[in-house]
Amino acid sequence: MRPRVIPSIPANVFQPSFKLEEKTRIGARVVKRYHPPVPPAARVLAHPKVAETDKERLRAIVERADPVLLFAGIRASAAMRSCNAVTWLAIVLSGVWAFLDTRS
Repeated sequence: MRPRVIPSIPANVFQPSFKLEEKTRIGARVVKRYHPPVPPAARVLAHPKVAETDKERLRAIVERADPVLLFAGIRASAAMRSCNAVTWLAIVLSGVWAFLDTRS
């Protein structure tokens, strides 16, 4: 996976967002009503005009997406840009060890 694509996966798969349902003007005030928050990937899967082959590809991405590993990859790529290899390895391993400590 390309490094510049990794940050968009958590936002599109895990992070719910509000979608505007309607705006009503009452004098100078505007009242906004929103749909319940849903991740963008779920909206795409629920949309009737999206082809089934595209939905299958998206389902595969959603099933493989692990938030712990994705965020560790984002931290690691940011660390690679700003430090040497030893520091980068320490950051990655500390994230893995913290994850393993929570699992036991």
